Amino acid sequence: MTEKKKVSPAGSRDATMDRQQPLLALVDRVRGDVEARGSGFVEAKIDVEARKVTIFWHGAVSHSLRERILSFRSAGTTVEFVRVPYTLNELQQEARRILEHYPQAVSAGPNATYSGLTVGVNSAHAAAADFKIESRMPVETARRPPSARRAGWLAFLRSTSRSW
Repeated sequence: MTEKKKVSPAGSRDATMDRQQPLLALVDRVRGDVEARGSGFVEAKIDVEARKVTIFWHGAVSHSLRERILSFRSAGTTVEFVRVPYTLNELQQEARRILEHYPQAVSAGPNATYSGLTVGVNSAHAAAADFKIESRMPVETARRPPSARRAGWLAFLRSTSRSW
């Protein structure tokens, strides 16, 4: 008796995971490759619907490295390189500094474009817009509930600091 292969409807969770897999494999391969060589790799994001991987990079990406990374992609996958002004380590160090020196800050980390930081401000202390942070990089603030766990963010940032 032959087994029938299960086919997932196009909008199902399994179909999304199937489309996501080659993108995640590309990101994993890039991470492994650039970690071994040392580089300006900061982070990568995937867009499953567009079949796109965006690689955030500090500094210039050499032509040979760009070609090597592009060789990892599967057919139909787009790779975009976005140059960012800070390394992941610099972003994490500044986020940690802010949490250690500004008691009203309850969370801190890279913003969505890795061009600065997003800092969560305890809404019981001050309005986010009125909260001023001295930093060498752009900082945007957002209100967070008083229950936000400041110690948890500090522990996370301390445990994830790495140099690339």
